[in-house]
Amino acid sequence: MNKILSIIFKILLGLLAFFIFSFLVLWVSMYLDNKKKGLNRITDSFAGALLYFLWGLLALYMGKVSLFGFMLFIYRIDPKDLKK
Repeated sequence: MNKILSIIFKILLGLLAFFIFSFLVLWVSMYLDNKKKGLNRITDSFAGALLYFLWGLLALYMGKVSLFGFMLFIYRIDPKDLKK
């Protein structure tokens, strides 16, 4: 039983790490696109990234978007490029 729980814990920990990494990628991309200076640039990009990420997770939970589409948005990959 402990071995099963250990495997489940490692899978959940991996998913958590993936979501944190994805959030950081989204935040950096919004930070680089922001034209403001100083602390306003950091706070605006962080708040925007957090809002978009939570909004996307909520839409994912409600079934409005797929996980694949949500990750394509975060990593800024155009779905048309995958059809080639």
